[in-house]
Amino acid sequence: MTDHVTIVRLAHRGPASMMFQPVFPAKDPRQLVGLIASPIIWDEIFENVFNKDVDGVDCVLESETKVHTYNIAKGKVESFAEGALQQTHLQHLGQMVNLTPAELHEMGAPMYKLAMYPSDDFQKTYSTDNPRNGAIVAVSVMIFAAILFLLYDYFVRREFEERKNLLDAKRQFMRFISHEVRTPLNAVVMGLNVLKSELQGLFESGEEIVQRRRSMDHQPTKQREEVSQRRRSMDHQPIEKGSSQSSIKSGSFKIESKGGSGILEANPLQEEKRVDLEPSSSTRRMSLRGSGVNNRGFRECMGLLDEIQKGTNAAVAVLNDVLNYDKIEHKSLKLELSLLPVWQDFERTIAEFRIPAAKKDVSLNTVFEPLHTETLSFRDVERATLSRSEDLPDAVKNLCLVGDSSRMAQVLRNIISNALKFTAAGGSIEAKLGFNPLQDHDKRKRVEKFKLNSGREVALERQGTVEYRITDTGAGMSEAQLQSLFGEGVQFNANQLQAGQGSGLGLYISKGIVEQHEGTIGAESEGLGHGTSFTVLLPIYAFPADQDLEDSHLDQRGVGSTVSTSSAGAEKLRLLVVDDALSNRKFLVRLLSKKGHECDQAENGQEAVDLVKKSMEEGNAYSSILMDFEMPIIDGPTATS
Repeated sequence: MTDHVTIVRLAHRGPASMMFQPVFPAKDPRQLVGLIASPIIWDEIFENVFNKDVDGVDCVLESETKVHTYNIAKGKVESFAEGALQQTHLQHLGQMVNLTPAELHEMGAPMYKLAMYPSDDFQKTYSTDNPRNGAIVAVSVMIFAAILFLLYDYFVRREFEERKNLLDAKRQFMRFISHEVRTPLNAVVMGLNVLKSELQGLFESGEEIVQRRRSMDHQPTKQREEVSQRRRSMDHQPIEKGSSQSSIKSGSFKIESKGGSGILEANPLQEEKRVDLEPSSSTRRMSLRGSGVNNRGFRECMGLLDEIQKGTNAAVAVLNDVLNYDKIEHKSLKLELSLLPVWQDFERTIAEFRIPAAKKDVSLNTVFEPLHTETLSFRDVERATLSRSEDLPDAVKNLCLVGDSSRMAQVLRNIISNALKFTAAGGSIEAKLGFNPLQDHDKRKRVEKFKLNSGREVALERQGTVEYRITDTGAGMSEAQLQSLFGEGVQFNANQLQAGQGSGLGLYISKGIVEQHEGTIGAESEGLGHGTSFTVLLPIYAFPADQDLEDSHLDQRGVGSTVSTSSAGAEKLRLLVVDDALSNRKFLVRLLSKKGHECDQAENGQEAVDLVKKSMEEGNAYSSILMDFEMPIIDGPTATS
């Protein structure tokens, strides 16, 4: 049939094909009534198939008798040649498809195949090193990240090690301060107390001699002559040699050297000897010292000792601040929890500052301002203002804090001492304590459990918050100063307002203590020269009905109170003083012995344990033990347990 069909082409670029489709009636498929001819021009098909950017593809058209190769460049057929002209080294990348269906081929139709192969130009255009480069970059990034992580880990570990070493060194330094610096300073304080006590005793004895001398001057002449004669006979008495205690009796005094201790005591003679003895020349010299001739010098000496003691106490206070700061920084500040009668403790602590405030001509007022509510069985809802804790209603007095009594007193003392320090003469300080009950939306009773220092566990209902508010008319603060007030080592105009005293850690430590009690602390001021108001808020609880508040506070009553040093009528105790510092033991034993107490000493915890066991076996147990904390062999807590 191709002899009767002509394919007209614009340009001859390779073979063409003709496809005939028979036309037959639907009822008689065997009757041929016509043919539909469709030309297939391969080069035109290729040009319509490939994108114009395709370059370097060899299309091999293969029939049963012939093979033709078309080269595609820029999406068009660039050249045509007979034979299979694809590049053999890229033949394995070729793709082949049968153009003649298998069923037609079985019916006798010729087989046409089309294969496409990339050329070097195609490989050059479409092959890329990006995957390899990407892999190299990815591996490089991973290696770099690993190296960076290792370096980071190294430096972080190094920093951690340095911090650990620094913290260890800091702890060692703090222990050094506590043991090697604070302990000697405490010894100085005790030594000053001993010295002041001894001087005061000598002075009072001299005053007593003067009084007796004056009374003797009024005796009859004959009696005075008898006293003088007896005195002369006593002055010529020989002193016994070889005794362990030598005494030189002189009038109303006995100067003794006991056991080589080197301690001089001025002890009045017995009453019967005082009546008929005339003071000797040495006694008269002592009498002159106590008779007012040198009273002024004595008072100046005592004043100097007071100043030295005040400076030493200030140094000890700074060291205590540093140690407390370290504990707060490391979250190691231990609270000895007990149930505290907040109103009485507040009043007791404020009372400590009344004399210093009066000396500075500063008015110090205490105000109790509890809110009367129906929840506390009050009829009115007015705010009552009282000046004494004993006037408070029982429902308010029976509210308590759960905290460390000494630490809370430390916070209050710090705030009040600052207020007194920055308030000029003629100013005033108001110490107010109020109670804020739970609001209506918080009326649900919140029961919280606590383990007290005594080991007892209690469950208490929270009633609200107690509010300490200390307001002064002092120097005041600016907004910038208020922002940094509770920071580390903060002091404002230290030389001008504080005479260079203080560590600047007091408020920082107070903040840490308050927060450890689950409270808040803040300050307000209207500006420089307008005073400052400090506020402390702490949770307050209803005291258990089955226990007396005062009984629960027995172990804390001594905190903040002034203890009388008078030994009149006091019970004489058998005490054990345990301290590895010899000076501390000497001074403490001296102070206690002057009060009539019997004292034994131990320089470490092991000796203390042995002495306690021995005393218990002998049935003569110690009344009390004064135990140091840091000691060799066995420390204080271990020995105590």
